[in-house]
Amino acid sequence: MTESNVILLIIDNLRYDSFDNFHEPRRFLPNLSFLKEKGIFCEIITNGHTTKFAMPSLFTQTFPLDFDGYNKVIKNRPKSFVEILKSDGFKTHMLQGDDNDGPQSCCERGFDYTESLYDRRLLLQNYIEEVLQYEIKNLARNKNKKRETKEKLNDFKSILLYMALSKNRIKRRKLPETLLKLNKKWQKKFFDEAKIIDSNPELILKKIQRIDPHLYYLLLGKENFENLSFIAKKKIFSVLSYIEKFFFNNKYLKLKFLALRKTPLIEDILFSSDQIIKKKKFFLYAHLMDLHDRKLINRPIKFLKKLLIWPIWILKSKDKSFKRFLYDASLHLMDSEIGNLIKNLKKNGKLSSTKIIITADHGCEMYDSDARGKDEIFGFRTHKEHITVPMIYYNSSKKLVNKGLYDSMSISASILDDLNLKAHNSFKGKSIFKNGNNEIITENCGRGNCDIKNKDLYFTVTSQCFKAMFLVKKNKLSIERLYNLKNDELEVKNLVNKKDYMQVVKNKTQILLKTRKSILKKRVFQ
Repeated sequence: MTESNVILLIIDNLRYDSFDNFHEPRRFLPNLSFLKEKGIFCEIITNGHTTKFAMPSLFTQTFPLDFDGYNKVIKNRPKSFVEILKSDGFKTHMLQGDDNDGPQSCCERGFDYTESLYDRRLLLQNYIEEVLQYEIKNLARNKNKKRETKEKLNDFKSILLYMALSKNRIKRRKLPETLLKLNKKWQKKFFDEAKIIDSNPELILKKIQRIDPHLYYLLLGKENFENLSFIAKKKIFSVLSYIEKFFFNNKYLKLKFLALRKTPLIEDILFSSDQIIKKKKFFLYAHLMDLHDRKLINRPIKFLKKLLIWPIWILKSKDKSFKRFLYDASLHLMDSEIGNLIKNLKKNGKLSSTKIIITADHGCEMYDSDARGKDEIFGFRTHKEHITVPMIYYNSSKKLVNKGLYDSMSISASILDDLNLKAHNSFKGKSIFKNGNNEIITENCGRGNCDIKNKDLYFTVTSQCFKAMFLVKKNKLSIERLYNLKNDELEVKNLVNKKDYMQVVKNKTQILLKTRKSILKKRVFQ
């Protein structure tokens, strides 16, 4: 019997309606259409609306707020499904286009081989912005300030050393320097910053609190952070940011002209797949950022290639807005690279024995603010566009049940089920080859740090007919929104105060209290 191989492609920002904007999707997205038509196509409702929120559910089949939340992504979770695959003899490979690897996030757990291909500034910037600044600020109220401060700085130091050692980063020609293995100059900067943590921790605390996380990299290894050179660069970046906001806020363009961060494209990420698919019993995971970063033009030749698709797209598309073009053109180019992957599998005689799963960590807001008249509150960006994504499952050995609802946990649950591998006892996912859930819960702590004890908590309960949005503020739980999904597809008519829906409100509240009791008892049941 031929052993199975598995490829899991996470396309960041992939919309559920990705095929619906074309009169003939097979002509514009031939390879994705092939996999969709020959395989299973189903709906996934994600447990989080950003990558960091969703990764715990995808890898460990636990909720985002479980195990003290997503600050450390999957570091504190009992088991990753990749570890189960590895124990079964799979050679596991991660091609990582986002920054959820490293000692504080640990999404590379269980992988034999990892390639991290994201801008060297990103992990540093996001950790300071999303986790560290908030924690340092709140230490002033902590009785164990000295011990806690040392722990936080040691966590920060682990990230600096991880970047300095550049273990999972690669050397490859024809790629932007910031995506590659650090040269000696940049390694020294990260190492020197780690040394300052040991020699002058108070200085590091000041830098964390006073320097914009986007600019922190400019002062790596430097003790004087108020010099004229940095002040001048800061002013320049301020002006450039203002100009970029002008273009980005333009109704028609919505482009990021001056973004400093370089983005990896699908051909960069999947470059190593040619060698990986030659191995026996492989699992290949790739996180692809093309749709997420579709508005960036700081790789102009690649962006020009996208613009050349316009004449073909304008003839085949329904929505002809520029914002939809950027999305569709990016997906078209991704489709071509996925086609190359399929050709290589055929060439190596592996296509018939390889399961290909294509899905997303979260959706993509494109029309929601137009329907609402303004951007949704961040914590409640859990409307259909934000959290409903497709899953294509090619070459499964089992049939889709499609009874109930499936979530981010269902992705890895389905892979393990299809391979007849036993799930860990901490896993909560329902396979698409079995009955699904009556409701899906999506949750978060809003922007930034996941401080479950003190910050507002946002929960969304989605069923076949209704969507209810809850807020925990201090120790009070309240239902803020209720939408009838059958009569209100855009989710704009809030029914929470309508008497006819009081029983629905009561029912959804009971479901939330029962399902997320372990989290809510820390705040509400006091």
